[in-house]
Amino acid sequence: MMSGLHRMLLVITLFSFWFIGFIDHATANYLGISLVLTVGLIHGANDLRIIGKLNGSNRSSKKFQLLLYVFTTLFTFFIFYLFPVTALIIFLLFSCYHFGEQHWLEGQVRNSGILRFFAFTYGLLIISMILKFNSSETILVLKDITHIEISSSILNIVFYISAFIFLILTYLLRLVLFPNFNEFFKEFFLILMLGVIFKISTLIWSFAFYFIVWHAVPSLYSQIKVLYRNGKGNGVLAYLKHSIFYWLISLVGLIIAIFFFKENTTWIVSIFFPFIAALTIPHVLVMSKMFEEYA
Repeated sequence: MMSGLHRMLLVITLFSFWFIGFIDHATANYLGISLVLTVGLIHGANDLRIIGKLNGSNRSSKKFQLLLYVFTTLFTFFIFYLFPVTALIIFLLFSCYHFGEQHWLEGQVRNSGILRFFAFTYGLLIISMILKFNSSETILVLKDITHIEISSSILNIVFYISAFIFLILTYLLRLVLFPNFNEFFKEFFLILMLGVIFKISTLIWSFAFYFIVWHAVPSLYSQIKVLYRNGKGNGVLAYLKHSIFYWLISLVGLIIAIFFFKENTTWIVSIFFPFIAALTIPHVLVMSKMFEEYA
């Protein structure tokens, strides 16, 4: 990640300590959902352009990739209603790797299995922190999705295991990951700050904050550089121009899904979460391919 962008995100994270004290939990949840539906959706709205960039002028390959992308999205959405436990596990595994990949592996050589495992472990640590520090909400949400009530001790075990493996891998990879002590300090200070934010806020806000600030914004920066060779001004405007149509389609799709499935249960659980998962899994595949091509 570019150091200038990293510093800006650290400032935003520090500001959030002050900000979260001025809003109640309901407001935090609505704001979190709004951020996911705006910045969060936009950061994946140019996947098809990235596919085109990766495939060049091969039209048959572009069509196949488009069909595969759409099929994966629809299949993921409906699989949540057929096999919710399996779908949830797959979604979490994809998300763990995706979070770690964006944060650590941009520009890294991709043939290192231990680096890939480190990226996954970092993502698992972040997600397990969010779930553990909001365990009461997490248990209720997981019960609504899977109809299974898990124990908070399971969340604790996953967190402690991921933290232990993360520390071991950090030591083994210290020369690769941290060019100097300042980088080491910043990363661990960030994890501590995130832990406090997750502890004092809600489940939705915790996820939305990390997802937007430490994933979507850096991802947008990376995508704009690949698509337009410009991470500033004109590149940002071009990205927004090309993403607005697909962003609107996503919102319309969500509204339609809410209308047809609104009688089943609360929409945040039964519609919003599968909807985000359906967009996330094909997006993860596209971003991973992009990083491999432009490492």
